[in-house]
Amino acid sequence: MFRVGITRDTLRADGTSIFDKRALQIVDDAKLQWEFIADNVNELTAAHGAQYDALCVLNPKVTAAVVSGSERRVQIVARMGVGYDSVDVKACTESGVLVTNTPDGVRRPVATSILALMLALSHKLLTKDRLTRTGR
Repeated sequence: MFRVGITRDTLRADGTSIFDKRALQIVDDAKLQWEFIADNVNELTAAHGAQYDALCVLNPKVTAAVVSGSERRVQIVARMGVGYDSVDVKACTESGVLVTNTPDGVRRPVATSILALMLALSHKLLTKDRLTRTGR
């Protein structure tokens, strides 16, 4: 059975997933076995690479130890985000592990944030906030 490990940093404080239910339904419909990785870590280990065929990661680092070695099982690392800054792409390439990312996943939130900051600056909201909080 093809196993997918999803890092725990994709869970909200209340334990619900950041993913829309339809996204996880697609994985279920494909008859893939998936689970949230038991431990919430900043860096995945060789044990994670030996336990899953695919890793879906948000922030944890994926090092050479995860994607190399005789016990390695992982075949693909799906990085949720724009860059590969937390993934050792060279080690993945050398081990024949596919690496993906989601460049379109954050365009709208980034654009929205930039527009909000531009409006805040143009209306001097930080200065006005400070004045209001000091009673002026």
